[in-house]
Amino acid sequence: MISPSNVFVGTLLLLLAGTAFLRAETQVVAQKTPFDGKRAKAFTDRQGNVHLTFNNQGNIFYTVRKPNEDAFSQPIQVNSIAKSGAISELAVGRDGHVHVVYHGNIFYIREQIKGENRKLQGSDIKYTFYSRLKPGSDAFEEQRDLSGGVWGFDGGCAIAADGKGHVYIFMGGTKVKGKETDRKIFLRRSDDDGETFSEPRPIDLGKGVCMCCHLKAQSAPNGDLMLAYRVAEDSVNRDSYVLTSKDLGKSFQSQVLDHWELRACPGSAYSFVNLADDQTLVSWRNQDEVYFGVNGEKAISPPEKKLKRRVAVLGNNQKGETLLAWVEGENFNKPHHLRWQLYDKEGKTIGKPGFKKHVFKRWGSAAVFARGNGDFVILH
Repeated sequence: MISPSNVFVGTLLLLLAGTAFLRAETQVVAQKTPFDGKRAKAFTDRQGNVHLTFNNQGNIFYTVRKPNEDAFSQPIQVNSIAKSGAISELAVGRDGHVHVVYHGNIFYIREQIKGENRKLQGSDIKYTFYSRLKPGSDAFEEQRDLSGGVWGFDGGCAIAADGKGHVYIFMGGTKVKGKETDRKIFLRRSDDDGETFSEPRPIDLGKGVCMCCHLKAQSAPNGDLMLAYRVAEDSVNRDSYVLTSKDLGKSFQSQVLDHWELRACPGSAYSFVNLADDQTLVSWRNQDEVYFGVNGEKAISPPEKKLKRRVAVLGNNQKGETLLAWVEGENFNKPHHLRWQLYDKEGKTIGKPGFKKHVFKRWGSAAVFARGNGDFVILH
């Protein structure tokens, strides 16, 4: 005979087991970027610290969220010249050096030619700023312009860093007057944690560089250096490529992600995440769809498409799950939406796509990171 107490204990154990099962399911939370930030970029280091940069009224700010804390630290300003920053990219290198790169924004550029009584020229768009936060410091060093004679920037620049003191800055621009087909990707490398940099040198495929598409760089744990960008071959071929270097940026091998014929710049962006097995996921856009794949292969697009998609960003957690978040709408100059989809280790969907309506006013983008328990946070 089973006693009432045994029934109660058994029921309680079942409830607890059910609760544990529910808690094991990965949760995704979409929330506003802290401190009223815009165009946020997130980077999670090997210790689980989430580093975040964002723009607020032309200034770039940096904040960090430690693994055992629920909130980001009080932000500190990255740029030393007030209101000079556009969209930032960040990387964390040896011993916790924080490296941030950003172009000068259009308001700063116009201020530089104020009083010259002339129109803005392409050669005026010539600022690629770099700022560094040394370990143990509470302030970024004075910003430096590392454009090195390269100009004509529109899409964002890119940065990557490894655990051996190497820092890589990529810029899409030119040194001569010409067309998009004359634009190149220039690389500057540091071997001393950003103290000094080499002169800029072209490293691209010679197919031109799409003017307003953003670049994205990543340094993998195995030492591979990767860069994603869009070409402008014959002003109509807008193919996306990943360049990979296994010798610290001395040489690169290319891999095409897609083919797209378009006589205009689509304003694309890319995203990388490193996996535990030395593979790298990359996301990109083609026409009105977004994709991601392992090392650029086995392209996967999210289900349940309803509207145009763009600006996809990736995140992953210690469970081996991947989150793809993107913006969605018919007119990206008007309020549009945030959507996301969770995937398992094999690239299969987990649940249905998530949705949050009208979170972006115009030309939006999101940032993704994973909490210590594996849950994801999307900042918008």
